[in-house]
Amino acid sequence: MREALERVWALLGHVPVTVTVVVGVSWLFLASGLDGGQVDHSVVTLLNPLWYVTSMFVHADAAHFQGNVTLIVPFGVVLTLFTSNRHVLLVMVVPHVLGNVLRVVVAPAFAYGASGAAFALVAATLVRSAGYAMDNASTESLGTVLVGLLTPFLLFFLLIAIVAGASPIAHFIHFFAFLFGGAIEAMYVLGGHDDGEDERRVPDRLGLG
Repeated sequence: MREALERVWALLGHVPVTVTVVVGVSWLFLASGLDGGQVDHSVVTLLNPLWYVTSMFVHADAAHFQGNVTLIVPFGVVLTLFTSNRHVLLVMVVPHVLGNVLRVVVAPAFAYGASGAAFALVAATLVRSAGYAMDNASTESLGTVLVGLLTPFLLFFLLIAIVAGASPIAHFIHFFAFLFGGAIEAMYVLGGHDDGEDERRVPDRLGLG
């Protein structure tokens, strides 16, 4: 009985709370009419530090929201199962903020939506999956595989950003967010720790191994 309760408790620790909150708040913003058109497009907004976090919840329209959710839900759920809600929050927020700040520094313009967080989740999940698949490999071998895994994606996103030029879609944010998400996860995978969480494989943590 005790073992069964411990398994349930371990499983509850991997319920995707972070993903649910981000998707839920974004939906509430959109449902209440708070979309990109309602944002104050002035330098005052760009100078507000909170904007670089809250912009994650603001979308242009329902299609924009649905596109981001298509990536956030599956990859966010998998990464939560692999790590924790706290870790997923880090992976979503830091690349999103850094990508938006770089966008403003390089070419001052407004960008909103959770696509930066979504692309960061994709990169982080790929890195974490590779880490589990190569659990017994050396750090050097794993590092080589991660570089080979992420580089084609980064080159592809960079090419799209260059070709698209001045596009309403923030392609450069996608590139940087993917880069930052992969880099953050690589630090944990190559460092052999997991943000203070249990380092065992997911099935073992859940009592399924």
